[in-house]
Amino acid sequence: MNPAQYDQDTKIHDLRRETNPVTNAGPVSWYTFWWLKDLFRTGLKRPIDETDIYETLSSHQSAQLSYQFESHWRAEQRCNDRPSFLRVICRIYWRSILGYGSMYTVVDLLARILQPQCLGGLVSYFAPGQQDISKQEAYYYAIGIILCSLLPVAIFHHFILYIFQIGMKIRVACCSLLYKKALRITKAAGTDGMTGQVINLMSNDVAKFDTATGFVHDIWKGLIELLVLGYFIYRQIGISGLFGIAFLLSFIPLQAWLGKRAAQFRLKTANRSDRRIQFMNEIIQGIQVIKMYAWEESFSQMVDRIRRKEVNGIRGTLFIRAGLLSFNLVSRVAIFLSLVAYVLYGNVFTAKRVFIVTSYFNWLYSSMLHFWPLALTSVHEGLVSIRRIQDFLLLDELKFRPNRPNQTATVHETAVDESARELLAEAKNGNGVDSTANATPEGNARSNVKRAPRSRRFINRKAVTRHGIFMRNGTALWEKDFLPASNGEVNVRASGIKHVTLTVDKTKPCIIVGSVGSGKSTMLQVILGELELDEGRLEINGNLSYAPQEPWLFEGTVKNNIVFTEDYQEKRYREVVSVCALEQDFQLLPNGDQTIVGERGISLSGGQRARISLARAIYRRADIYLLDDPLSAVDAHVGKHIFEECIVKYLKEKVCVLVTHQLQYLKDMEHVVLMNMGNVEQQGPFRTLAESGHFTSLNEQPHHEPDGREHDQQSNKAPAPSDDATTGQHPDKSSGQQQQQQQQLRKVDSVANNGIEYDTAAISIDINSKPETTHRMTERRFSIHPTPAQHQPAHQQHQSIYQPSPFSSSSMVFDGYDDRDERRSTKKRSNPSSDDDGTAKDDPNHLHKESQLTGRIGWRVYKSFFVAVQSNLLLVLAVVLFLLAQASMSGIDYYISQW
Repeated sequence: MNPAQYDQDTKIHDLRRETNPVTNAGPVSWYTFWWLKDLFRTGLKRPIDETDIYETLSSHQSAQLSYQFESHWRAEQRCNDRPSFLRVICRIYWRSILGYGSMYTVVDLLARILQPQCLGGLVSYFAPGQQDISKQEAYYYAIGIILCSLLPVAIFHHFILYIFQIGMKIRVACCSLLYKKALRITKAAGTDGMTGQVINLMSNDVAKFDTATGFVHDIWKGLIELLVLGYFIYRQIGISGLFGIAFLLSFIPLQAWLGKRAAQFRLKTANRSDRRIQFMNEIIQGIQVIKMYAWEESFSQMVDRIRRKEVNGIRGTLFIRAGLLSFNLVSRVAIFLSLVAYVLYGNVFTAKRVFIVTSYFNWLYSSMLHFWPLALTSVHEGLVSIRRIQDFLLLDELKFRPNRPNQTATVHETAVDESARELLAEAKNGNGVDSTANATPEGNARSNVKRAPRSRRFINRKAVTRHGIFMRNGTALWEKDFLPASNGEVNVRASGIKHVTLTVDKTKPCIIVGSVGSGKSTMLQVILGELELDEGRLEINGNLSYAPQEPWLFEGTVKNNIVFTEDYQEKRYREVVSVCALEQDFQLLPNGDQTIVGERGISLSGGQRARISLARAIYRRADIYLLDDPLSAVDAHVGKHIFEECIVKYLKEKVCVLVTHQLQYLKDMEHVVLMNMGNVEQQGPFRTLAESGHFTSLNEQPHHEPDGREHDQQSNKAPAPSDDATTGQHPDKSSGQQQQQQQQLRKVDSVANNGIEYDTAAISIDINSKPETTHRMTERRFSIHPTPAQHQPAHQQHQSIYQPSPFSSSSMVFDGYDDRDERRSTKKRSNPSSDDDGTAKDDPNHLHKESQLTGRIGWRVYKSFFVAVQSNLLLVLAVVLFLLAQASMSGIDYYISQW
């Protein structure tokens, strides 16, 4: 769907900003920043919000910046075995940073050299009995002092504007790169805690570029000023000036060491922030479990422990910065040492000489003991952020690349090897016999199949065979656990798929079944390219569309969640809505398919989220549809409708791979794949498999989840409830709820144990315990079925006490369920601003704006800062020390002026 259609179909419109006035500003307006007058005028009348901000300049837009960075990063990866993101930044912006920095350094250095000389000349005019300087010359010296103060200021603001714009560009480009990278990372790269890491990188790490670019030039600028100003000090007081300069230089190694320590604290803080955000994300996802068992206090204590460790790292950085700022007195001591040495060498002071030397030492202090340590700290922290971003960008990602317009296959490599021709020939023949008669270098093989280095996955955009998917002897493991055997050999126990041979035709859907953890979802991940094959070959003929087991929805209308990036076609849209059983849901929603859903579809039921996610996958025009257990979150009637109308009929001309636990729909299926422990145990027509007895063990065994990677992908989160509103009846319960509950608890426990020590007894509970009064649980499928209403008290038979389950994408349905209450609750979830009488307080077609406090900062805010000190003695001591330091510095200046 193009941007114009998106804006037309949605009620969420992008902000139409005013043209940036800097594009039409004249030289005077540009130099004086007069083009900002309207924004300042608005700020005087009311607080400025995002609607007042001008349109972003084309050179500052993320699309252009990210393209520039991405092209340089790819070139860096191609040219270097150990790519460096720092080299990419330097290659793009080193000219700008060096050019602006050099220009400002020259002007600033001239002002710092000339101003003390003008000050000395003006002081000499007031010396008793002097006849060398006239009154007119004194005026010239005074004008020179003023100009030396104004000139750096006149240039500094434009210099700092451009420098911070460079930092902003790097930050925006990095955010875009991180976002794109997060979409391409394979699950094999290890995505546990990835959400917290990405949030931390995009909120904290990239912000370091703003300060790092602002201070980076002070490193070399300070050294140049040290040499130049040191020379002029030497000319004034000779060898005596070296004592003060040496004293200043003696603190530089300490500053460098403190800057390095600050970077180490920054790295520790960043890692602990990643851990905290990851832990909070897991808590939010499993909040229903925590609330159900009243674990709030225990988890709150664990969060406090992580936060305290994070604060300790921040405190260490602040101590270092405070220590660097305490070097204020160093310049005074340096002046004292130089002047004392000058007197001891038998020289006589004059007011002119004292003021000149003092001014030069003050400038040296500003360069070497103020900005230089800040530059070291900022640059070290920026380098830490660059390394963290670089490590993230180097994670394994999908090897898939889109087609070029003049090609019929994804181009992975220029050469075609024998294995590619062999694979294509086997796919055409439809068997496992090696044959290359129909695949020659001059034929379809050269134009359609090209292999990436070490890649075993081939994608043909235009299918050349009747097979949609062809896999031969495919082995793909998430992780390997090497265990020594008794005979001295090494056994490999791994989760994934092993030695799988599979052919999926366009004429009949492929149904993959098996116990939880048998490798069903891993099979789809291999086809998608999320998990790379370790052995074997895989050919995919056509475009892919995927419906994940965990539905993903964004904050927008239901319609936009379905259409997504495709072009909108009314007929196809209505057909997809019908076959996915969403028509009645649209009638229940307050604004139909124009209803705004919250982030992750929080305002919808679990069944609605699952069917919207399925509809998005079906609406996409593709050749191959991969559906990961879309029937588990819906009730029996809806599941039957989706299976018959959508999977069997609507996708009859497409390649369809369905993962499911619902065996009741498979009686007429011609291609059923039964998986067990990562292997294809049997495949063929359902009746043949049923007669052979393979499904007997599958039906009778508990859905036990072995330790493996697949279950982490399927149920490592506590999915939202799936109270399906389509039929008003109880949702169909998926199997394995108790195992999902156990896995959720193990997930939270493993995250909490990552650097945290706590008493597990504080949150231990018997998962197998069964409530005795409100419901009863059947043991075979670990799901809760409704108790007949006659077993309830009369006053409860028509009262809904429905409570969603936090353990499964299904729902935990209790006694006395009333579909009318469910319909009302669905409407309230879709429109949370409605009153009990159904009247909407706000327009549900628009997202609610965040509130913002305006006005002056109250004294309570300042009081809270003072209270946070937690020690009145330390507070009073700090205030007294500040006053004494300022009094001593002002006293010195007053004494010199009187002298």
